[in-house]
Amino acid sequence: VFFPIPFAYFNPEVVYRNKPKPEKIEVSKDTGIWDTQAYDLICFRNQDYKDLRVHRDSFLQEGLLDQKDVLKIFQASTLRIFRATEPELRRIFEKKSCREITDRVENEKCMDFLRKRMGTRSQLSAILLEKEPQIH
Repeated sequence: VFFPIPFAYFNPEVVYRNKPKPEKIEVSKDTGIWDTQAYDLICFRNQDYKDLRVHRDSFLQEGLLDQKDVLKIFQASTLRIFRATEPELRRIFEKKSCREITDRVENEKCMDFLRKRMGTRSQLSAILLEKEPQIH
């Protein structure tokens, strides 16, 4: 079972604030990060899926599982799990909220990832330095 790791673009308002956004954005440390928290993309053989589904009564009850639960189902099977970066699989930046996550640990992970998705430290600090004279 392959769980690819997509490339997640940073906030374009941060990355391209003083320059035009290119048509094709390259994968680089200045344009995004590898989304190692993504488990919603899955590749598997149809026969493996059918075999696993037959042996589990509660397999993939839609609406009841989150991304990590699906990973746990496959981990509990005899199938091998494979994760690797997939440079052609890219996620555009979307403004998200962690408010609906009630578990404290999962909420902190969500907030940490959202912070990492904004931009590089140097890009973010440049914005703060631009705004600093307005603060005083």
